[in-house]
Amino acid sequence: MILVVSPIVILGGVCIIFGVTMTLVPNKSKNVSIFECEKCDLDICKQVRLSSNKVEKQTAVVKCNGNNHNSKLRYNYSGHMGCADLNLLELGNKVCKYGCLGLGSCVEVCPQNAIKIIDGLAVINNKKCTACKKCIIVCPKSLIKIEPANPVYQVRCNSKERGTKVKSLCNVGCNGCEICVKWCKFDAIKIIDNLAYIDTKSCTSCGSCASKCPTKAINNLILYK
Repeated sequence: MILVVSPIVILGGVCIIFGVTMTLVPNKSKNVSIFECEKCDLDICKQVRLSSNKVEKQTAVVKCNGNNHNSKLRYNYSGHMGCADLNLLELGNKVCKYGCLGLGSCVEVCPQNAIKIIDGLAVINNKKCTACKKCIIVCPKSLIKIEPANPVYQVRCNSKERGTKVKSLCNVGCNGCEICVKWCKFDAIKIIDNLAYIDTKSCTSCGSCASKCPTKAINNLILYK
């Protein structure tokens, strides 16, 4: 959700001019919500009103589940480079050229402390995430996308490879088998370039796709405290 109210731009509940989270305060008497912020006294922010039932929580999602256990390494790296630097060395140290490098460049820029590196993989807490997109800017693999927090099921893969090739690179990669497409009763999944995509507007979070996925590439958004 993006609101442009000159000179203020509100992106996912964050004022990108000051980089602060704006509080959505409900007004029951008028059935509206008002964005408020303690950073400045500009009245224009207080004039932004949204119908409370149209406010949709968004979150950043890492389209990869290839942690150190699931994804194979071509070489071990030890140093102080960021993800963009490591990506210049033959697209990183993982055999899957699409996977998360796990050095934490996204962690460093997150103003909400919503990202952690767990077992070599960036994991986003969608309860803390405000969809500010700063992590997206620094990810050299373009792995992080802004998605609605609901439905909760996501394809955690960005590989364009297919079949046995995917299996040789990562234990949990999407291989484009189309089983999820066949089992989805709501026509919410399509295969594009050997990769499954979930239409969040059609998905009902029934979980059928995740339960039938042979590689477990589809799963619930990871939450942690």
